[in-house]
Parts: sequence; C-alpha cells; structure tokens
Amino acid sequence: MIAPSSPSPEPRRHSPLCPECGATSIRIRTSIEVEVDVVVEDPAAEMIVMDELLGDAMWDERTLAVCPACSWQGTVGDLRRRALTALGS
Repeated sequence: MIAPSSPSPEPRRHSPLCPECGATSIRIRTSIEVEVDVVVEDPAAEMIVMDELLGDAMWDERTLAVCPACSWQGTVGDLRRRALTALGS
C-alpha cells in the first residue's frame, strides 16, 4: 500500500515594502563601527592588519531606506508606518 503524500508546503510570500512599486525587498543603509589593529614593520611600508573587530549594525526610525527596483527613498519609520497601516486595513 502506498502512503498518501503530504501536501507541499506553501511557498513563503513576502509582503510588499516599497510604497511606490510594491517591491518586496528594500535596502536599509546603515553603518558599523570597525576597530582595526595594525602594525608597521618598516616606516616606509604599508600597515599590516593584524586583527579587526566588527561592531553591531543598527538602524532606527530615521535610517535611510531605498528600493533597488524603482529608487524610492524614505526612512525605516516610513516603512514601519506603512506596515502598521496595512495591518489595520
């Protein structure tokens, strides 16, 4: 007897993020702090990186967000307000 197959899982659907074109992917522009330990073996030589420490990448409501599909620009706060408005609909 052949066991019935289980249904395939539904593909994950992403909600539109871009308020202009409805793209589901947005780029958030942020920065991180990097500490680098360097040495110089000869005063005329270039610095040699010995170690580096990457800090956290953080963003807030004022951080720039950009849609790579249509070049819309706004803030993370704009996107959050849009998502909350959509949930209230």
